This record gives sequence, structure tokens and C-alpha cells, in this order.
Amino acid sequence: MVSGASRGIGRKVVDDLLDAGFIVSAGVRDPAAMPAHDRLFVHRYDAADAGSPKVWVAATVEKFARLDALVNAAGINPKALLMDEDETALDRTWAINVKGPMRLIRAALPALRAAGAGRVVNIASLSGKRVANDNVGYAMSKFALLALTQAVRRQGWDDGVRATAVCPGFVATDMTAHVTNVPRAAMTDAADVAVLVRSCCPTMRRWGRFWSIGGLNPCFDMLRRRTIRHSKARRGLRPSTPPRDIVPWNPSLEESGSGAAGPSGSRAKPSPEVIMGEDA
Repeated sequence: MVSGASRGIGRKVVDDLLDAGFIVSAGVRDPAAMPAHDRLFVHRYDAADAGSPKVWVAATVEKFARLDALVNAAGINPKALLMDEDETALDRTWAINVKGPMRLIRAALPALRAAGAGRVVNIASLSGKRVANDNVGYAMSKFALLALTQAVRRQGWDDGVRATAVCPGFVATDMTAHVTNVPRAAMTDAADVAVLVRSCCPTMRRWGRFWSIGGLNPCFDMLRRRTIRHSKARRGLRPSTPPRDIVPWNPSLEESGSGAAGPSGSRAKPSPEVIMGEDA
């Protein structure tokens, strides 16, 4: 399932998944705007509508009898400044960027648990890791999305559910059309972000729990050439020595790499690692 599938990163994710052979359920406000495809199921979804997630998830599970991955790509970026007394923009940003994904995950989590290896991928932002401009409302919403990602991993871990936040810098979509201080050609291509999203789906595995994509380089070059940072290993976790590129998913790594067994014999949930590209 991919929300925000009609444009921007969400649309590129849908196209990439279809090209790779996936069956996709696309959530959009106007289903008629999506082109037909034999492996594409299009359903109406409005992130501002509290009842929309349950209806879309139910329709998807009814059609395919399972759900393997959920990609939250729907989002908005109105200007919500710290000193704005009118909080209309902030409230709408919070409703779409935070409550929308939370409600969708809540509706999808039972099916993802039933799948045994469900994946949640949240399109966050480098603005969710540091505040570098005046739009505090957008940054707050992306910080919250990272918290939601960690919460999903904790809640779903024992049932095989994993969650990842993809954190791009500037991406060349209509959402950044107003940006003038970064050349369009220097922004990350949304198609590259889509490849990273696909790498998080059940047929692939990535080492980092958060991908942070430097906005000034194509993401794969960035991942190879830029600094890779990792949090300190805690609770007996595996050493932070992952490869610099995406590697095929190996289920045994999930078992052997999740730390020493606790008192009850269960393995500790690993803390999120960070793979972060430095801006030039």
C-alpha cells in the first residue's frame, strides 16, 4: 500500500514497485487520475479523513487476502512559523503528516502482523533530524514521524514487523517547486528515493533503520561516498559495520543480529541505527 500515490515521491514509488513486479494498492484522493495497470489497485484515500484508512485497508486486504508493506508518502508542506498566532497551517500539517500516517498504520498493523514480515516505510525528511529553516511546523511533523516509526518497530517487533523512516533532503517534486536557494538539478531525484523505499519492502533488507539522503547528490552516490554514521551499539547489538550499499534481505540476519537473549530468552529490540549523508 502506498499513500500519496498520485504525485511526487509517492507516484515514483508506485512506478518503481510496479516495474519491479510488485502488486500495489495506491491510495489517492482522485482514483480516476491514476493510469490503469494489471498489478495496480487504486482506492480513494484522504489523509485528512479519519475514517479513510480503515476503508482503504479493508478493501486492499479483501482483494489480495494479505498485506506485506505500507508506505506513507502522503504529506504537505505549508509554512507554519514559530511566531504565527494563526495555527491553521500547523494544525493541517499535523493532521496530514502525523495523524494521517498514524491512523493508516493503526488500521494496517493487524494485517502486517499476520503477514509475518510486514514492513512500514515512512517518508520523513532531514527536517525531522535538524531544524535548518523557519518552517518549524513541517520540522515538528517530521520529528514526530520519526517517533512514530520507532513506536511501530517496538509494537510490531515480536510479530516480525519492521519500520523505516526515509529522510531525504530537497527532492525535485512539485512540493519543492517554490525553492530558489537550491538549484533544481542539485536536488535528489524522486526516482532514487523510490529505489530506497523498495529496498525496505519484504523482498529486500537494508542495514539502517533510518535513511538520510543528502539533498545535493544522487542518493546512491551519496550513500557510497558520504560519511556513514551509526549510533553506538547498545545491549549487545551487532557492531555497526554494515556495507555501504543495499544488500539482499537475509532473514537469518534479523535473528542473529538482534542482540543477546534476555532473561526470558527473547532478544532485545535493537536501537535504530542512522545512516546519514552529509550535505556538501
